[in-house]
Amino acid sequence: MNLLHVTDCSVQIGGKTLVQPLSFRLGSGELLGLIGPNGAGKSTLIKAIAQLLPYQGAMALRGAAIDTLTAPQRARQLAYLSQEHSVQWPITVQDLVRLGRHPYRGSWWRGASQQNAANEAAIAKAMRVTDVWALRERRLTELSGGERARVRLARMLAVNAPLLLADEPVAALDPRHQLEVMALLRKQCQRGASVIVVLHDLTLASRFCDRLLLLHHGELVASGAPDAVLNAENLRRVYGIEAVIGEHAQQRYLVPWRCATD
Repeated sequence: MNLLHVTDCSVQIGGKTLVQPLSFRLGSGELLGLIGPNGAGKSTLIKAIAQLLPYQGAMALRGAAIDTLTAPQRARQLAYLSQEHSVQWPITVQDLVRLGRHPYRGSWWRGASQQNAANEAAIAKAMRVTDVWALRERRLTELSGGERARVRLARMLAVNAPLLLADEPVAALDPRHQLEVMALLRKQCQRGASVIVVLHDLTLASRFCDRLLLLHHGELVASGAPDAVLNAENLRRVYGIEAVIGEHAQQRYLVPWRCATD
């Protein structure tokens, strides 16, 4: 079953087209990777899906046009993680993650004990699976960039939304936590959520994503299974690189090796 249906979506800002018209569908439980060079339109596209940028075309979530949903409805249906890691105020880790339950404030703020217990359980679970439970009483201004990235991921997971939108969630992380975050997103799909993730690491994209959309200059160049999208021709044409492609433990890997020569 399709969770998200994007039809002829394009984005123009300041008279410049950042995303050319494109269409795709996202199935329930699917992990979709957005890849492409810097400036390809990946972040612009994911922001448009999150309803943070104006766009042309149509987007439907569970059959309903996203732009017709109320703000509380959207907040429960999709959760967005930006690539911005700056901290504007010295909030504690647990309080930031608690903001992920803000869409449910209607009953939580009234002090309903059952709903409050559900919220606290979701908050605690999100902090534990992202390995920030031990940091819960620390302030974000005291944390490293990688720690803040995991805290922000916990806030997104605390929403328990069916659609997760993550813009470069592993960019500030060490290799271990990169693998843990991608495995965690994979688990969210296994429980029924759908994930769209912006990635620059092509090996992670190849290993963890069910399907890839390859963007270049705002245009959709290729879409499909990682093996089909990450081929030598596309890597040379879009990224200008040659790569070593192999397999380990029945999983494909890709290592950018050198700049392609004309």
